[in-house]
Amino acid sequence: MTYADWVGANKCKVSGTWNLHSLLPKGLDHFIVYSSISGAIGGTASVNYSAACAYQDAFVHYRNKIGEKATTFNLGVMIDDGVLRDNTAVRTALLGTGYLVGIKQEEMFALLEHHCDPSLGIPETPLRSQIIVGIDTPSSIKARGAEVPAMMTRPMFKGTWNINEQGKTDAKEGVATDVTSQLHGVASETEAANIIANALMQRLSNALAVPMENLDSSRPMHIYGVDSLIAVELRNWFNQKLDADVAVFEILGEVTFRDIGVLVAGKSKLVEAILKKTEKQE
Repeated sequence: MTYADWVGANKCKVSGTWNLHSLLPKGLDHFIVYSSISGAIGGTASVNYSAACAYQDAFVHYRNKIGEKATTFNLGVMIDDGVLRDNTAVRTALLGTGYLVGIKQEEMFALLEHHCDPSLGIPETPLRSQIIVGIDTPSSIKARGAEVPAMMTRPMFKGTWNINEQGKTDAKEGVATDVTSQLHGVASETEAANIIANALMQRLSNALAVPMENLDSSRPMHIYGVDSLIAVELRNWFNQKLDADVAVFEILGEVTFRDIGVLVAGKSKLVEAILKKTEKQE
């Protein structure tokens, strides 16, 4: 990233926010700042933008401390407004991470309507002044039969594990593909590779809302929206579930689900241990 790239994404948010604070009168009914979820959880592909959003979040906390109203919206994936509405590839990649959910324009307006209420006082804690919108919860992910992404085991997501979705059933909990249990008892690396490839397809099917029958194990994964962002999540999943050290570049390109299954099976220490155990039993 060049300095020009850094300034290009950073200056408008940093200088713009501060200029509004400096020029507007004190005692405003509301001061709403549009930030992004990337300021809260990071964004590997746009650290300049993430840094600018993090500044806006910190600025709002500062403004509250000096007795002025301010709220920041850490918006996630807007599916029917803004740049992501017209960029299907990026939108699909972000939703494919498994922990981000789409936000509709009407939901954003409802959020704005609430926080523009002049009767609201200055937020008492930072938690009430920085509104993070668009992160799914582990309970919701499990309820729809998907596996909780490895990303959500990081400390920053700890609070989401305490949220139980009201009105949602957990009947599907445990239905998510458990690749480790399926691997127990396999007799060959080829068999393990097939199981891993199928589990990977199921995982992406749940994350991208693409029916399994529409996925072809012999076609490159990138045609289904697997980019560097999803590749990082898959790399973490392979490492956590299968004890396999797979590089991001090995997941990208023209590789198919089958290719990845073979690659991961060959690198997995878990598969190696299971095969040795199977040999001894025979």
